Amino acid sequence: MGKNSVIDTNVKIYNPQDIEIGDLCIINTGVILQSCEGAKIIIGNNVTLSYNSLLITGGLDVTDVINSSAHISKNISHL
Repeated sequence: MGKNSVIDTNVKIYNPQDIEIGDLCIINTGVILQSCEGAKIIIGNNVTLSYNSLLITGGLDVTDVINSSAHISKNISHL
C-alpha cells in the first residue's frame, strides 16, 4: 500500500499478497478487491474506488460449454 492512501470501513480484500495499491488512493466503504488464482490487481497513484465497487480477477468461463464450472482469471491494472 502506497503513501497517504486510505481504506475506509467495510472493505473486503481477498488474497492481499496479489494486490498493490499506489500513493494517494482512496478505497471507499463496501469495496471488494478479490484476486483469484494468482491474478494481480494493480492500482496506480491517485485512484479513487467508488462505494461498493468490485474488482474481481476471476469468474466463470461462459465459453467453455464442456466444463460449465471452468474458471478464468486475468490481471486488473490501472496505472
